[in-house]
Parts: sequence; C-alpha cells; structure tokens
Amino acid sequence: MAALLCVGLGACSVPLADLPVVGVPAGAPARPTEPGAYPAVHDMPAARVEPVLDPAEQVKVENDLKAVKERQTGAAKAAERQ
Repeated sequence: MAALLCVGLGACSVPLADLPVVGVPAGAPARPTEPGAYPAVHDMPAARVEPVLDPAEQVKVENDLKAVKERQTGAAKAAERQ
C-alpha cells in the first residue's frame, strides 16, 4: 500500500508528456531549451500625450452609465414585486 502511495505522489512531480506511455503528440512544437524570462512587471508604458476622452465625451459616457443603472434598478425592483 505504501509503495502505491509513493508511486502516486511521485507521479505528481513528473510532467505527463515525459511519461513513456503518454508521450508528446506528433504535431507538438519542441520545448524551448531555456525557460522563459520573467515579465517586466515594473516597466510602465509612456504617459499618454492626450486624454482618451475629452471632457464632453466623458460626461456623455457617465450620463449613459447612470441611465443604464437606473433602468436596471427599476427592472430589478419590478422583478422583485412579481
């Protein structure tokens, strides 16, 4: 019983593709020889020169979102009453 447990736990540390019974599919690309580098998490993109939305567009979008929220709130209240 202990031998089966050891084999079972040992199998967790081996990638399935490396097992002789499973193997790698025929069309699979070759594995890279070196592991990939860590992503540069502290590299920030350059600051934007102009804002994404001008103030008038931003007000319109905010008003549209408020209208949608009010419609959904009304629909939710109507559904609760039924």
